[in-house]
Amino acid sequence: MARLKNTILDAESGSLGPVVVYSMYGRSYVRSKPSQYHDKKSPAQLAQRQKFQLILNFLRPFKDLIRITFAREAIRHSAFQAAQSYNLKHGIQGSFPLLDINYQTALLSHGPIALPQLMQVSRAGDNLLVEWNPDHQLDHASLNDTLIIMARSGIDEVDYQFTGVRRAYGKYLWSTQLANKKNISIWLAFRNRKETEMSNSHYLLIK
Repeated sequence: MARLKNTILDAESGSLGPVVVYSMYGRSYVRSKPSQYHDKKSPAQLAQRQKFQLILNFLRPFKDLIRITFAREAIRHSAFQAAQSYNLKHGIQGSFPLLDINYQTALLSHGPIALPQLMQVSRAGDNLLVEWNPDHQLDHASLNDTLIIMARSGIDEVDYQFTGVRRAYGKYLWSTQLANKKNISIWLAFRNRKETEMSNSHYLLIK
């Protein structure tokens, strides 16, 4: 880039052959045009773009939640970026262009806390009943771990709650606006009492 001084081009902008003339802060500058713009859009690039968009659409409604549930993974980047990175690697199924979210492997929380071996969710009137085996004889589990429940219906209807209900209790009745929806995706997770560590999320579907 070069500045033009006292020329007829001062305060003008446009292109002239292989150069571009433009004004900034009342001064005129000249730079060469780029030889060409590259956007190859190869199958691999298109597949990566589709994966990125799928994961972004999956995580974006839960972005405030993810700041907490992936906080432990946010070492050199944000919690949301950590969630994106994990799910890009583990949360996609299919082959381009027929790619989709793999709800069994995609995570909304990540960490070393052990999940109960048995968990289920059922409808109970206008509520959802969450039940689990309170057995804490697992590595990295405590009766004081508390339940987190996350739900999604359709594209952008989501709800979640840090319940405060201890693992020892074994059940939780959740009053949520999504309870009467069809095909509710549910994720369950536990957090330790100090609120410093999470479990991985566990996916369930209510039809």
